[in-house]
Amino acid sequence: MRLLEAAGAVRLAIGAVGDVGLVGSARERARGAGYAALLEPVAGVLRGADLGFANLEFPVAEPAWLRRGRTAGFWHEAAVAAGLAAAGVRVVSLANNHVMDAAERGLRATLDACRAAGLRTVGAGLSPAEACEPARLEVRGQRVVVVARGAAPGSDLARD
Repeated sequence: MRLLEAAGAVRLAIGAVGDVGLVGSARERARGAGYAALLEPVAGVLRGADLGFANLEFPVAEPAWLRRGRTAGFWHEAAVAAGLAAAGVRVVSLANNHVMDAAERGLRATLDACRAAGLRTVGAGLSPAEACEPARLEVRGQRVVVVARGAAPGSDLARD
């Protein structure tokens, strides 16, 4: 883990982690210990920040939902969203190359799981307008706007 220190006065501290994708033995450990426990190594940074952010790399889905040709283990149980929230994440990006691995059904399940966990999502949605909608928050009295955008080959966004 690499921590960057501010050069000047800190107005807003953001704790961010990259791709969250628990597969294989990591998924099994999360089932036993809980997703929040598995995220504990980064939770201190995320909880200590004014805003915690992560990229949720895989959709919430069931293995049978995955589209043909997609990697079999690249899906999450809904509990991952609650684990991220417990670890201090408030906003998740879904703008990545795996968000549609389980088609619209997986995207809906992902959005629902994040909403139920109190997580704001950016970078994907059920329409192009929803996918481009930023998360607007007030943090320490400051307006914060979080955006995320990605374009998989063949998507509507790739044609913009």
